[in-house]
Amino acid sequence: MLIDWFTVAAQILNFLVLVWLLKRFLYNPILNAVDAREEHIETQIKQADELKQQAEEARTTFESKAMAFDTSQQQRLDALDKDIEQQRQDRLNTVREEAQQLEEKLKQGRDNQQRSLSKQLTIDIQNEVFAIAEKTLMDLADTSLQDKMTTQFIKQLQAYNNSELVEFNQSLAISNEPLMVHSAMPLSESQCQDIEQAVKGIFELNKPIAFLIKPELIAGIALFSDGQKIAWSINDYLKSLSDSIANSFQSANKPQQNVPKQDEG
Repeated sequence: MLIDWFTVAAQILNFLVLVWLLKRFLYNPILNAVDAREEHIETQIKQADELKQQAEEARTTFESKAMAFDTSQQQRLDALDKDIEQQRQDRLNTVREEAQQLEEKLKQGRDNQQRSLSKQLTIDIQNEVFAIAEKTLMDLADTSLQDKMTTQFIKQLQAYNNSELVEFNQSLAISNEPLMVHSAMPLSESQCQDIEQAVKGIFELNKPIAFLIKPELIAGIALFSDGQKIAWSINDYLKSLSDSIANSFQSANKPQQNVPKQDEG
């Protein structure tokens, strides 16, 4: 059997044309459609991944913000609790200090009242004692006591130092008034002579001396000249003792300064 090469060539050509036509009008559109579909799917997958990533980022951001909000809220609550506790503590300290100050004021008031009552009571007792002593001395004053007072007065004159005598002499020199001798009771003639002799001997003068009775001296004798005074009197001793007791009482009852207390702990 002979092979018709023309027919074979024509068939091959037809086959090639058919293949080209199929590829051109069938396979290429199908392949393009498949490629387009795959590309579309890949794009959607990519978009989905991007959306998923965005959602994850949004979730992470939200969780971070929520955590930060919770932390900030807790910090604010802690700060508020701390502030409330501090205000409560400050108020308690203020109330405690006010109560302590009030207690100290009340105690100081009681102490002052006690000191005042004690002081007044002491003064009343002191005045009463000296009044009794004064009255007793007045009741006991007699000639024997006057003699002793005269002797004591002369001894006091003789015991004066030079500076005191010079000062008294100066007042005598410028005064035109007579010397004045005061006594609680009338002096006898001999007592007056003793005093006059002692005064003129000590001060070397010839001025007249006047004797006056002053009951308020209470067992005492005083020599006066132009405001200057030399005296010996039990009343002076009583007054000196009274002043000394009063000064001692005032010193003992001076309010002491409060020593600040150290805070514990």
